[in-house]
Amino acid sequence: ARCTKCKEAGSRFFQAGAIHRALRRYSHVAGCLSYMEDWKDAAVKEEAAALRKVCNLNAAACWLKLNSFKDAESACNLVLRDEPTNIKALFRKAKALEGCSEWRQAEQILRKVLELDKENKEAARTLLKVRQMAKQEEDEKKAIFSKMAKGIAKDAKSMVGPDAEPAAAEAKSSKKP
Repeated sequence: ARCTKCKEAGSRFFQAGAIHRALRRYSHVAGCLSYMEDWKDAAVKEEAAALRKVCNLNAAACWLKLNSFKDAESACNLVLRDEPTNIKALFRKAKALEGCSEWRQAEQILRKVLELDKENKEAARTLLKVRQMAKQEEDEKKAIFSKMAKGIAKDAKSMVGPDAEPAAAEAKSSKKP
């Protein structure tokens, strides 16, 4: 009952825009309910696990609002450990990865979200954005590599020098009898 009230207070803080205060409440509840292995009553244990899941998901939403993407990803992983197909956790993890510029991983997770929920318009929009960013990053890497390769070729020519070809021709002609 106390954990439920604390979670509800977190929800009120979140709606009011007090993200740090909401995060503290959600993290407190999730922490209190993190060790349930020895609980005897299965119904209570199940209810507590559901509350812990909601608090971890809400904490992930708070971390995303605070642009703390690694923390958001960690909160999502806590949910995904128990429920690997949780759509909210997968989507929020993808948003966290997007925030970390880990485009390919975000793309994989968003594809999984869309496999589970084909009607998820937000995931589809985010997937398009992530694909564009991945392509842009790939194009930038290619451009950088191309400049590096041109620079290496230019340096190689300058090391050999302009006299290299005549010297090579002289060496060939001196070998002839």
